[in-house]
Amino acid sequence: SHNYLFNEETDHQTAYDWARKGFQLVHAEGSGQPYTQNEFGGNHTVGAYIQTDIDSYGRGVYYSLLASAFLNAGSSGLLHWEFFDQYYNGGPEESSLMKVGLFKFETEGWLPRPFYHAWGLIMRHTRRGSSVYPMTFPEGDISGTALKTPDGAWTYIVTNANKEGKGRLVRIDNRSAESLTLQRYVYNPETAVTDDDRLIGGSGPAVCADGAVYVWVEADTFLVLTDIK
Repeated sequence: SHNYLFNEETDHQTAYDWARKGFQLVHAEGSGQPYTQNEFGGNHTVGAYIQTDIDSYGRGVYYSLLASAFLNAGSSGLLHWEFFDQYYNGGPEESSLMKVGLFKFETEGWLPRPFYHAWGLIMRHTRRGSSVYPMTFPEGDISGTALKTPDGAWTYIVTNANKEGKGRLVRIDNRSAESLTLQRYVYNPETAVTDDDRLIGGSGPAVCADGAVYVWVEADTFLVLTDIK
């Protein structure tokens, strides 16, 4: 599936419902084919080559929300278009340079955009062949998904889409929590830098106790928890 339907105002349920319909269509005939988001981006478009929020911090937050929604709905994989800005035909820059990449074009130093760090977190800490466990939370602004690799490692993606400064203490039930050491990786305005393409480093372990994982998620941020080595 290709989609350029959503933006920072999209909630998890809306994106989930859309993706779930696609999953059900693919599987209606019992084909068994994987349902993949093999091209997606935001909907603040100017023609085919420009998305006006491409340099915004908030794009990284809603990408994490979309990743959770698409995976929870049955998508087997996700591909952002495109890796770096590129000329898509031989015309002049204003009509040929596609500016929707994780990195800006050579003339701007191949600098990363903020959402490069968001997508980098998700890509780095997830593994092909993982089982997906949708997560639900009583707080409407919180969404997320859990993934378990074939060898038993866990990754959680948790997003707080609230834009009014309301942080949340999030509890994630896991009967094996006490045996886990989950490192936190946080996408926030301080880590979404545009002058360094090194991926976001860890911020210390999450609290794992009493059959649950506990973590504080600030407003308008997301985090990845993982014990993938």
